[in-house]
Amino acid sequence: MPKPSPSDIADAALRALNEWTGPTQGVSWFNLPDWEKARCEAAKKALLAAVAHPGVPEDILLRIARECRFRPVRKALAAKASSEGLLHTLAQDSDFSVRMAVSANPHSTEAVLWTTLSSEGKSDRAVNATIQALSARFPPLNAQETLSRVKGMAVHADGKAIALGHLMRWMDASVRGELLQMLIPDREPGFRWAAAGWVRSIEDIAALTDDPNENVRHELCIHHRNGHEALLAHLALDTPIARLWPEDPATLGRLAYVLCAWLGDEVPKHLSAWLDAWAAHSCTWHEKQDFLMSVQELVETAKPDGKGFLVVTDGKRTLRILLPCRPGIRGSFSRIAP
Repeated sequence: MPKPSPSDIADAALRALNEWTGPTQGVSWFNLPDWEKARCEAAKKALLAAVAHPGVPEDILLRIARECRFRPVRKALAAKASSEGLLHTLAQDSDFSVRMAVSANPHSTEAVLWTTLSSEGKSDRAVNATIQALSARFPPLNAQETLSRVKGMAVHADGKAIALGHLMRWMDASVRGELLQMLIPDREPGFRWAAAGWVRSIEDIAALTDDPNENVRHELCIHHRNGHEALLAHLALDTPIARLWPEDPATLGRLAYVLCAWLGDEVPKHLSAWLDAWAAHSCTWHEKQDFLMSVQELVETAKPDGKGFLVVTDGKRTLRILLPCRPGIRGSFSRIAP
């Protein structure tokens, strides 16, 4: 029996794409009738044959990449493809195992790998595999190029932040330090969150800048994943809180929220009302400004005592907040009566 020609194999693959659209959505493979299982297996066999044959035209392979319902077929195609156009299409596949096969393919160019990275979303495993491939095969980008590439990714902010966090893992320390200084004042919260994942202590923050009053340190801790405790790590400085963010009422509001919550019943009723509205995200911009003006005096009293504590007083009671002082130590709260 003569071997099928490339055109015969391509025709069989096209018939498989045109005639078999897959089982009804939601129907398990085990519930399919035998005749449909047989059609499924025949279609998959024809498509795999087309993927494996070197003589099948690229336009047929592109159709398979875009239209094929079988993940094993698309994965096999991603593993053997050598055309940048084909790899670029597969880099945007909805299945992460196909994208991982693209990352592992030695023919994937830098542009293809960045396209793959843009498609990963929140899949940590696939993101890391792609970044490892980028780091192993191509010269490292500088901080500015890295940030520009990540900002250009066609993915939501959380996906960008996750990709950025993984990229920083493989960076040279000096490049990472430069990137951190660019990220911290960035207006996209996800980037600041990603940067915060690399800062574990006051010493880490101080290493970013020689200027003890640089806003770069304080902005970072506000978005640290450790929450309220890390919110106050910046206060190791001899600077009143309110002077640190004169143009950032949202940051000042978060700090005021924490301080007022710890003062508990001692918070005046009109402040409690603003606090509740703030927590429920139901107050307007003007109401937030009123709230901030009301707590401004309270916030301005918060200063470090030089012994590792932040001291806040409203004239009736004192709030002492222990600051994290070395790697691995998180801050904690303690209230001391007057």
